[in-house]
Amino acid sequence: MKLARTGIIITAALAAAASISACPDVAAEVRLPRGHLRECAEFYGFRAPRASGKYVTLENEFATMTFQVGSRKLLFNGALIWMHGELMEERRNGFSIQPEDVSCILDPLLRADNALCNEGFRKVVLDPGHGGRDEGAASKGGTQEKKIVLRIASAAEKMLEAAGVSVQMTRADDTTLSLADRSNIARKAKADLFVSIHLNSAGDPSVNGIETYVLTASGCAGTTSSRTDRRMYAGNRNDAANTVLGYYVHKGLMLNANSADRGIKRARFQVLRDAPCPAVLIECGFLSNDRQEAKLLDPSYADKIAEGLTRGILIYLERVRRAHSILDRAAR
Repeated sequence: MKLARTGIIITAALAAAASISACPDVAAEVRLPRGHLRECAEFYGFRAPRASGKYVTLENEFATMTFQVGSRKLLFNGALIWMHGELMEERRNGFSIQPEDVSCILDPLLRADNALCNEGFRKVVLDPGHGGRDEGAASKGGTQEKKIVLRIASAAEKMLEAAGVSVQMTRADDTTLSLADRSNIARKAKADLFVSIHLNSAGDPSVNGIETYVLTASGCAGTTSSRTDRRMYAGNRNDAANTVLGYYVHKGLMLNANSADRGIKRARFQVLRDAPCPAVLIECGFLSNDRQEAKLLDPSYADKIAEGLTRGILIYLERVRRAHSILDRAAR
């Protein structure tokens, strides 16, 4: 990656996030822990779980994970991730999480090389949400989501291309596109990753912050819903890589934008369900919040969002390259 040409400096914190080592080796066939934290700690090389009040921590030289009893919240190296289920306390087994949270969150983040060794790293598709007849969210003053997300996506496109990354936009102007159109564009482009860019709105004007969505695992409920769905969508083929991409993109955004962290969440949005490659949907702020609207209207702040997004994508692509390199060495 030709990072120097972008003018972007990959911060030490984000670079360190990319250094979590694979354990065990890439492509090793292993049986993952079912969800008991003691077993997870032993398998991934952590010290025994440490409980303090309602919090439980797993820690080693590469990562710190803090869980909260009765909550879906997980802090992974400072990034807020919403699990599929709550941390449970059991008399017999101590603390445990859902098996899907081991396979779709812990394992991809702790053995990222395994999660990424079959992914591509050449083509990025950026999807500015809405457009044309579909204005998206709007503020009381009439600020339209479709215009700001196009500005953010266009800035990120330039930064990524300056780093030598091939980028395709689902729309480069005020065009109406269906949700199916967006996935089809990514499919025809043979995209290696897909990022859909949006702004949020809420009935409560005090709500603010940035959140990143990846696809919910089969059989589980999304972050804001108790409804489960056992269907396997096209996007579920990339559950592991989705998590890694979501982590680096969200980390990049939070390190670059002065905004509340609403976390990495799970949902079954159509663009995530139908994505032919690892995919995330980012909500860059709330137009219903006056202060956040004012920031988003400032082109320099939109550029900061784009820069954070670019950082996260570049780290992800570099991790995929590294996974391929490790796998190639192992095959020799």
